[in-house]
Amino acid sequence: MEGETVAGLIGGGLGILILLSLWGFELLSRWREHPERSRVLHWMETRHLAGWLRRRH
Repeated sequence: MEGETVAGLIGGGLGILILLSLWGFELLSRWREHPERSRVLHWMETRHLAGWLRRRH
């Protein structure tokens, strides 16, 4: 591979990583402001899927 191709792949990967981290930070801050149950958990509970995710001690 040429140097420009490698640099483009690295730059694209870093860009995607930054976008994912900002998205995660936004979700976390939104969850802290409104700690009620998320829509995904509600959807999973209505379909009896949340029991599979619970940790068993």
